[in-house]
Amino acid sequence: MNLPVFRTNVCFRNLRRLLCLFLVPLLLVLGCKNQYQSSSTQDSIAAHPTEGDSVAVVSGVSPTDVAKAALQAIQIKDKVALQNLVAVKKVKMDVEAITQGRSGFQGMLDKAIPTAISAISSEINWLDADDRVIDQESITGNTAVVTVKGKRAGQAQTRRFFLVQEDSQWRLVPSHRKL
Repeated sequence: MNLPVFRTNVCFRNLRRLLCLFLVPLLLVLGCKNQYQSSSTQDSIAAHPTEGDSVAVVSGVSPTDVAKAALQAIQIKDKVALQNLVAVKKVKMDVEAITQGRSGFQGMLDKAIPTAISAISSEINWLDADDRVIDQESITGNTAVVTVKGKRAGQAQTRRFFLVQEDSQWRLVPSHRKL
């Protein structure tokens, strides 16, 4: 069947978009060498680098310790280490609650963790990199907020890390979602 030229171009354009959205990230993930190996200790919640800068957190640490590890991961642009600090179950549960399980929103669930990492990084990267310092920690039940002070364009500013307890560990979330 001969399709009009316009329809053919639209089909190829859509095919290119699909390849860019799904195949390219998949190839990047599969083709990238992972320099991290998991710790042999049972209570480890973050990967331990085998070389270079280390970003590691173990169980029993405070929200401030997780925030410090996150600051370091953001500073060195280590998304793998930052992902290990994110409350994956909570983020996915929140996205499912927001989308109410509708099948048309499956793509949002698939992108939930990278989107959460991006949101957390963007919040902190708003501050100048050289001026970021942990200020205070506030814990309320199974949620916590760690305030980071810094400067932007010479003006004092604050930003926050939001954390929840997941599997008895403090983990990062983009925000505390109200139910």
